[in-house]
Amino acid sequence: ISAFGRRIMGFPINIENEKYTRNALMFNVGFVFDPSTDTRPFESVLRKLASVLHTLEVESEFLSRGASRARLATILPEVLAALNTRGEGVIPITPDTTLCLKLFPWLPQPPPVEDHQVPVRIRDLDALVAKDWDLTLQRIRSFIDGVNYVKRIALLADMDVELVRAAVRQLVYYGCVAVIDIFQYSNIYATTPAIT
Repeated sequence: ISAFGRRIMGFPINIENEKYTRNALMFNVGFVFDPSTDTRPFESVLRKLASVLHTLEVESEFLSRGASRARLATILPEVLAALNTRGEGVIPITPDTTLCLKLFPWLPQPPPVEDHQVPVRIRDLDALVAKDWDLTLQRIRSFIDGVNYVKRIALLADMDVELVRAAVRQLVYYGCVAVIDIFQYSNIYATTPAIT
């Protein structure tokens, strides 16, 4: 929501239980930003903070008891300081609960990958590979050599071209490969007077 020259992002919670006045406890965890701030990186942090507070209330009445509610007045400024200075924070809430938050940059979606484009490694995929990698990525990794184009990689790996396109797009998203147009040896490439 944009109001009063600020951008406000909230995560409302409703806990229904007969022990509360009106049989429910309602609260909203929120952040307030400058109007030009990209709030997308904060969505997961806000969701996690609200989830932890919800769990603490259900398990130990953290928000509804006066003593622990006073602790909340010190926790929220700690969260603000940690996110603003370091982009992450480890904040002890109770002796048994620690809140770990980290902001991750919001990466723009890459453009769709076409069959004729050639993925070129810009990071060492062999060093990044793990057993829990997507099976498609594991299978096409050896065919990404800067020469093979997407459709040819699909043929060599004996896979559906749609899956290969999606896998290459994922690699582009994380900055592991870049895609370039195919260089065809049948074409004639020459400099023009515009190149000096």
